[in-house]
Amino acid sequence: MPPFTLAADSDPSPVGVLVTPSGDCTPQLMTIQAWAGEHGLEVVELGTSAEPNGAAPGCRLLVALGGDGTILRALQLAEGQAAVLGVNFGHVGFLADVRGEDLGDALERIGRGEAHVEERTALVATLGADPRRRLLAFNDVVISRVRGFGTARIRVDVDGERLLELVGDGVVIASPTGSTAYTVGAGGPAVSPSRRAARCARWWSTDASRSASRWRRRARPWASRSTAARSRTCRRRGRSRSAPRRARRA
Repeated sequence: MPPFTLAADSDPSPVGVLVTPSGDCTPQLMTIQAWAGEHGLEVVELGTSAEPNGAAPGCRLLVALGGDGTILRALQLAEGQAAVLGVNFGHVGFLADVRGEDLGDALERIGRGEAHVEERTALVATLGADPRRRLLAFNDVVISRVRGFGTARIRVDVDGERLLELVGDGVVIASPTGSTAYTVGAGGPAVSPSRRAARCARWWSTDASRSASRWRRRARPWASRSTAARSRTCRRRGRSRSAPRRARRA
């Protein structure tokens, strides 16, 4: 992992801060302000993860105060040009680097040049033709069917070669970072975030999954009852035929 160092004193880069809309981040914001002042850095508030106020031009470091959703939003704002420090304020914090109470120690390590950058694989999706839209995703990209038009038939090509064809409600293509999100629910594997690979899984909607499970629960008892009924019928018929013979012999 490459080391992370602050900008030179002659050209200090601002520090961007993105916060979660739920929760009080005032103590952590004061910690960031004090640390940035000691190093002669400006702090730029980027809004909340629900309503960010734009990109982070010139920032080499972004601090995300929140859960995984806030950290993913900060990664989108960074666009690969800035390092993101995730501070966990959520319940899971799979992507977080430190907890809220450990923010001060983490910033001090950054100031001393002891931090390293862990690079993550991102996904780029291009939509439409006129105009073309380019989307950057660090979690996953979901291609789903249009409601009311039945199941979708999707062909997956890799480097111009056909890989597989899927029939369902859609397909989930996940980065290693997002392998624990929708792709797990779709039956895909969970992998280490440091892997340089993408995961592809067929996706069924909740209603379709429930319908399929209800059909299986109904079908299996019916099959077992039918088999048991046939076996009992055969045994009854066997006894009814053999009993009179034994009686006549007696």
